[in-house]
Amino acid sequence: MDSQNQLSVIKSFLAQSANLIEEDICEDEIVSGSALFSSLTLVELIVHIEDVYNIEIPPDDLTVNNFETVRTIADYVQDRTS
Repeated sequence: MDSQNQLSVIKSFLAQSANLIEEDICEDEIVSGSALFSSLTLVELIVHIEDVYNIEIPPDDLTVNNFETVRTIADYVQDRTS
């Protein structure tokens, strides 16, 4: 799966969680610490990513570098699945 598909999966999940449309969420949207997305939403997103991509995200990988924006999350997933 390529990075664009991963972006779409992440944006779709976040849009649904925040009652937005996917187009309202940009790649540079801050997820970690955002007023738009709660910490529970981030946990649910992590579980969703693990389910969709059949990967396990270790606690040590839950850093701002990996989970700050939609783009950094997609990049992290790309690295883990390639």
